[in-house]
Amino acid sequence: MLCRYVWGQKLNDKDREILVQGWADLIVRSDVRALSRYDKTPQTVADDALYDLVHQLRVPTREINDGYSELEWSQLFSSTNELSAQAQIPVFICRLIQERLFKRMTLTFEQAKQDWFFGYSWIVSPQDTFKEWMLVLRTALLVTESAMPGKAKVSIYRLFERSAFEGKLTEAENWLVNDYPAASRCDCNAIWRGPD
Repeated sequence: MLCRYVWGQKLNDKDREILVQGWADLIVRSDVRALSRYDKTPQTVADDALYDLVHQLRVPTREINDGYSELEWSQLFSSTNELSAQAQIPVFICRLIQERLFKRMTLTFEQAKQDWFFGYSWIVSPQDTFKEWMLVLRTALLVTESAMPGKAKVSIYRLFERSAFEGKLTEAENWLVNDYPAASRCDCNAIWRGPD
C-alpha cells in the first residue's frame, strides 16, 4: 500500500499527488532528501501540506497495540518526523528494479501479483496499489508505461535505459557550453555609456 490509505482515512487524489510530487522534489528533482530542507527543492507542492501528509503516514498507537509494526507503511521516507525524515526509495522497489527491470524484463500487474505481497487488499485493491507504485516510479523517471500488444488496456512497465537520456544530455551540454554563453553575452560598454 502506497498512499491511498493513511491509517484511519483514505487519501484523496490531491493529497496523493502532493505526497508523490513532494517526494519526487526531494529525491528526483534535487538531491536534498531531507524533508526539513524541502525549501531547497523546486517545491512543486506546499511544504506544510507535504509535512502534514508525511506525518499522517505514521502507524498510530492503536494499530501498534494491535500488533502492527512501526515500519508497516510506505517507506517513501525514512521516518514520519518532519525534522528527521529523509526521502528514500523503498527497499522492495529497489529489489524490483534490480531483479526485474535491470534485466530488461517488463512488469505487469499480473506479474506483480505473483511477486508482491498485497497484504492490505482488504482496504485497497491490489490493482490500485500496483498503479500507485507505478505512478511513483514514473514520477521518479525510472519506468515508462506502454500498452501490451493486442491488449490496449493492459499496461507494461519498462525501466528507462540510459540511452534514452544520452541524446538529451548531449543536447543540454551543447546548449550550456555553446548556445547559452553566446545568448547571454551583452555589450557592457553600451550599458555603461547609457543612451546616446
